[in-house]
Amino acid sequence: MKLRENERETPEVLDNLKKKGGVNGWVPVAAVPVIVVSLSGAIVAVGIPQYYEHYNSIARSALRDAATTQEVYYVDHKTYARSTKDLLASGWLTLPEGVGMEVITASKQSYVLLSYHEKGNEGFVVKGPGGSIMSVSDISRSITSPRTNEERILLIACTLYDTWRISVGKQ
Repeated sequence: MKLRENERETPEVLDNLKKKGGVNGWVPVAAVPVIVVSLSGAIVAVGIPQYYEHYNSIARSALRDAATTQEVYYVDHKTYARSTKDLLASGWLTLPEGVGMEVITASKQSYVLLSYHEKGNEGFVVKGPGGSIMSVSDISRSITSPRTNEERILLIACTLYDTWRISVGKQ
């Protein structure tokens, strides 16, 4: 909307301009920072979870590979590998850059593995043989007071992950 030649910039005229979309349809300059901040917030809200999910999926994939390697190791040695070093030495497992892996416990009957990515925001645990991958946060929420040795071992895995996060300043 344009000012007519006989109109002055009175408060009433300026209010009308604001209501009708500014002068000549342009948004008032004061609204630009609000729009920029809003768009930036939307981009961050969508981008950050996807950033972490990418690295979390790498950690989950490495954990699946490690569980498969444990089964191959068992066929060769009649026991599960007791350390990440043993899994890597088998030649069947290579960890992607940035992935941490820990064998929490292993015996002739079972194993528990923990994995995480240094750029991710979640750790993952699998209890084998044949277990499904669980997130550390899901385990921590579901086991409040452990009643079995299995639950205690899963909580130890969560504690190790939390200790790692604190040591690298991710808390």
